[in-house]
Amino acid sequence: MIKKWMKKGGACLLAVMMMLPLMPATDVHAEAADSNQIWVNGTNIITAADNAVQCGDGTAVYEPAEGTLTLTNAVINAGGPDNGPTFYGINVGIRANCNLNIVLVGENVIGDGENTALGGGIMTDGTLHISGSGNLNINTNRSNRATTHDALDANGAVSIKDAVLTIKDWAASRFSSDNIYFSSAGIRSASTIILDAVTITGENLDSIAVTPDQNITIKNSKMEVTNSLQAINTGGIVTITDSSITGSVTPAGTPGIPSYYYDTGIAGSSVTFDHSTVNLDTVQSNAIFADDTLTIKNNSSVTAKSVWPTLNSKNAIEILDSIVKVESKSGEENAILASNSLTIRNADVTAKSYYPALFSGSTLEIADSTVKAESTADLGIWSKGSLAIKGDSDVVATGTSGSIGALTSATVTPTAGKKVEILVGNDRDSAAAVENSPFAGETDISAYKTNTYFRSKVKAVPPVGGGGTVMPNDNVTNNVTEKTTTADITTTSGTDGKATATVDKITADKIVDKAVTNESKEVIIDATTTKADAKAAEIKLPAETVKALVEKTSADIIFKTDTAEVVFDQKAAEAIAEKTTTGTVSIIVEKVKEDDTQVQVKLKVVTENGSITDFKGGNVKVTLALPAVLKDKKVVCVYIDDEGVYHKVDGTKNVDGTYTFCTGHFSAYAILAAEEADKILAEQEKARLSRIKAGVKATTIKAWSSAKKNSITVKWKKSAGYKVDYYQVFRSTKKNSGYGKKAFYTTKKGTQRSYKNTKALKKGTRYYYKVRGVRKIDGGKVYTKWSNKAVRIAK
Repeated sequence: MIKKWMKKGGACLLAVMMMLPLMPATDVHAEAADSNQIWVNGTNIITAADNAVQCGDGTAVYEPAEGTLTLTNAVINAGGPDNGPTFYGINVGIRANCNLNIVLVGENVIGDGENTALGGGIMTDGTLHISGSGNLNINTNRSNRATTHDALDANGAVSIKDAVLTIKDWAASRFSSDNIYFSSAGIRSASTIILDAVTITGENLDSIAVTPDQNITIKNSKMEVTNSLQAINTGGIVTITDSSITGSVTPAGTPGIPSYYYDTGIAGSSVTFDHSTVNLDTVQSNAIFADDTLTIKNNSSVTAKSVWPTLNSKNAIEILDSIVKVESKSGEENAILASNSLTIRNADVTAKSYYPALFSGSTLEIADSTVKAESTADLGIWSKGSLAIKGDSDVVATGTSGSIGALTSATVTPTAGKKVEILVGNDRDSAAAVENSPFAGETDISAYKTNTYFRSKVKAVPPVGGGGTVMPNDNVTNNVTEKTTTADITTTSGTDGKATATVDKITADKIVDKAVTNESKEVIIDATTTKADAKAAEIKLPAETVKALVEKTSADIIFKTDTAEVVFDQKAAEAIAEKTTTGTVSIIVEKVKEDDTQVQVKLKVVTENGSITDFKGGNVKVTLALPAVLKDKKVVCVYIDDEGVYHKVDGTKNVDGTYTFCTGHFSAYAILAAEEADKILAEQEKARLSRIKAGVKATTIKAWSSAKKNSITVKWKKSAGYKVDYYQVFRSTKKNSGYGKKAFYTTKKGTQRSYKNTKALKKGTRYYYKVRGVRKIDGGKVYTKWSNKAVRIAK
């Protein structure tokens, strides 16, 4: 994992540091400031005029007081200088010997794609911070001579926030003609790396993010890796929160890295995935490796394939409240290998490999989880210490030489008040319950090691006095008659009156599976509270769940909250699925106003790709409770646009005191007493007409003319903003009088922009024309400003 780090200025830097105590502080600071260099597109921007450098059609501007380098639609194709051993900047788009704070605006490019002459993108001897709402596309070519072949290379910490990065190395080979390996990373730091709300895509690289022994933190971000050796590599701690990492990792190890790290998708001393999604396919080595603890928790989803053990820890692996689907494609490896303990709690794990799919060097615990483990040449599950299956677990283990076992002890213990049924056999079809099954309390299962199929499944204890079996509580249920699938979601209420509910991955998968099995026409996600008094509600569910329901069912998706019930038909749900396939989707209903005259709500659908307001022809039905004072009144529904303007929406007051309306887009809506609505709409219309009248009166017209034999043509152009219904053209032989009160000519439409005068013309006479527009408003006429006078002598 620890790469060989060589910094050409290292010896010089050490010498300077040793001399610092001997130098006056003021001289040191002055000299440091004077010696700073930031080369951008071949120019030192610190000494450039106005601290600005032209970069294609864009610019790079440096603010010395703030230490900020702003790239605005910059295209950088020239590298820094080769100033000898004190400062190397060969073929690097931006090269600095000081801290760099870069702000991105618009679309920025370093290196012109496949033909780039640059070997590296940005290199600094200090820290590197990148922010801004813009994009940065970096193209490198490791076959070119350069100071660094990395897209971003910093001797200090790297932090990136709110940016979009696309990185590609275009070299056909990772080796030079004389077989020297050239490393090319997306982000390389000698210190920590932090990515916050970053979207980064890397192709043909060694690693997307690499540091020798410092921490790498990724949050609220999205990373995609293609045709690269690794995604993340460090000897420090890797923490990934609310993020997604996807892609493929290719073979051929990196010189200087221990062989067991070759081409590992993600590697660190400890690796934690918290509410994150990972989908990796590694052609060689592990998908995820940890020297210490590997933790997957808090509704994370990890799907991975590898040749070596897919999940590999030299210490412990913890899978908590998450979904894991892993496979080792090698002929001689495990899917999940923990050298010490392996813990699976409240999780859904599917694993397949040659050797035991689940392997623990010490203790192996499965609690309240669903596990499917398959070995193609050994036992499905094996522990060198103890194996304990606990709680409401459903465990299936299959193998060729056996199914499940442990060196010291193997037991299953169901939840109190329940029993566990144990099935064994040669395969699923031939499996049968063992003698005395089901069992209550702790049960030894070591005797079933030699069976190639094993399953333990918890069942509820039948009630005393007979009756049917009481099945364990399940928060997702089907109604076969009504063709519905209902999920009861735990909701938490805050002091601010907002209720929040999250559909975890396990529940989400059950929703899809049961809806498909039941051929459900409605999928109901019920997040109502006991008190039913929340003023705002937010339901979060995986985006992939929406996509699966759209693709696999024809069901409407119904969200029930205290604030409102919201029903998305298939087309509306499809619009959501098209917007995003990763991360979460939030359905937000907020009651922003409620009094004796109205109830007002805001409706939102928020994804990691932004909010969705238009459902592309889909329909959303919203039902909410009316205030008591409005239940006996005539009410109307309106939507309120961004300018606060009310627009009527069709709706129905229901007999139970609720109101239902349908919409194809989300914004703010209000249900209010009809008299109040009429009053507001009348005032609104009056204000609108006043605004239009004022706009028409302020509209200007520019006129000009031309003459031919027996004709004069007048043309005009209106200022933008307000339309007119028609134009009036007035004519006179005097500049300032004689036009009369009746128009000489009137257009039929407001789109006409010219008039050809062929009547009542006298050769040699000077004629003056002026034009005005007319708009009919509220039964009256409103006029634009007069045009200038267009003058022409008749021929």
